[in-house]
Amino acid sequence: MRQPYYGGSQYSFGPGAMSPAVKMLLWINVGVFLPTALIPSLYESIVENFGLTPQHVLEQMRLWELVTWM
Repeated sequence: MRQPYYGGSQYSFGPGAMSPAVKMLLWINVGVFLPTALIPSLYESIVENFGLTPQHVLEQMRLWELVTWM
């Protein structure tokens, strides 16, 4: 049985190649993850400053925690 002819176009499945922005975000995530995994005090400092603590938001006006907690 013959395959249909599509005029020389190529079809592929999947999302395609990663954009430079996605590659940069992945490298940034790796660059933050490795030091925090190896240095517990650094991890604690990041969680303390950027993790969501409702008491800090209300009493110390640390409003950035609402955005950076994830």
